[in-house]
Amino acid sequence: MGLEDFIHPTALVSPDATLGSGVKVGPYTVIEAGTRIGDGTRIEAFVRIKPGVSVGCNCHIFENVILGNAPQDHDFGGEVSYVRIGDGVVLREGVTVNRATGEGRETVVGSGTLLMEGCHLGHNVRLGAHCTITNKVGFSGHVEVGDYVVVGGLTGFHQFVKVGSYAMVGGLAKITRDVPPYSMVDGHTRLWPERHRPAQARFQPGAADEDQEHLPVALRPAHAAFGGALGRREPVRERRTRCCDRCVSPFPQTRAHPVDGQGRPPNGRRGGIA
Repeated sequence: MGLEDFIHPTALVSPDATLGSGVKVGPYTVIEAGTRIGDGTRIEAFVRIKPGVSVGCNCHIFENVILGNAPQDHDFGGEVSYVRIGDGVVLREGVTVNRATGEGRETVVGSGTLLMEGCHLGHNVRLGAHCTITNKVGFSGHVEVGDYVVVGGLTGFHQFVKVGSYAMVGGLAKITRDVPPYSMVDGHTRLWPERHRPAQARFQPGAADEDQEHLPVALRPAHAAFGGALGRREPVRERRTRCCDRCVSPFPQTRAHPVDGQGRPPNGRRGGIA
């Protein structure tokens, strides 16, 4: 079966777009020049994929998704930038992902991630692998999210915020400060890894008991920057497992401000993620 048999006759696909084998394109979809679509990806009706977008293999893009529009940023000057979508990504109805600001920069969605209906990724956002992002979540520019992060619906992320791997953010939260790895945030309180072990076991079912035991200790340096429950000035044992290092070391430094265990900034006034 030829490639043309997978493209609806009302779809507009540029001859300068690169489509892999087994790609299916629905009615009234527009795929512009300078795009790449990986093998086995399915694109439903009324999707718009603009120049500079690369979509991985075996993705599923639902109706009214727009990928690669110009960033909503005063600093954008028309430079060439990109959107990169990993393999096995699901983008539900109405998802929008903007290109990056800065020559050669990119906005990234990691492999295996699910973005539910109405989510928006602003310019230069980097979303990790195997994340689950619920309906109507908005990521402002330059937000960085680790792997296996879960975000509840109608949550907003301030620009430049960092979210560590395996964190969980409850719905209706306003995230204006960084979220350490393995933390739970519901907009009012913060639960630290000792109280988050069921989620550890769910996300890493193969992790050894030794990893589970030492993870809270290994995370203390990362949490110390936030003044949280694990940030007490206690001596940290030298024993750290490979699992712990993998969780802590990728967590980046940030320009956002820390909060304490009650969601207050260091000066004691109420603020942060509440």
